[in-house]
Amino acid sequence: MPLKTPIEITALEARRQLGDLMNRAYYGGERFVVKRDNLPMIKIEPVYSELERAQSRERFFAFMDQVRDQLALSDPDEVDEAFEEALAAARHRP
Repeated sequence: MPLKTPIEITALEARRQLGDLMNRAYYGGERFVVKRDNLPMIKIEPVYSELERAQSRERFFAFMDQVRDQLALSDPDEVDEAFEEALAAARHRP
C-alpha cells in the first residue's frame, strides 16, 4: 500500500484520538505528524512502512552488489559507453 502524505495534527488532537489515528494508520496507510507549539515532535505511521523501506533498502543493496560484481569483469570503456547510452535514452523518454 503506498504511503500517503503526512497529516499534521496537534498533540491535543493526538491525545484525544489516539485509537482512531492508530486504526487510520494501520488500516488506511495514513501518516501523521504530531506538533506541539507548532513544532513537529513525532510521527504516527504504520509499522509496515518501515519494514517495506528496510526490505526495499536490502533489495537495492543486493542489486548494487550484483552490478558491482558484473562491472568488475567488464572493460571500463564499455561500461562508460553503456552508461552514456542508457542516460541518453532515459533523458529522451516521454
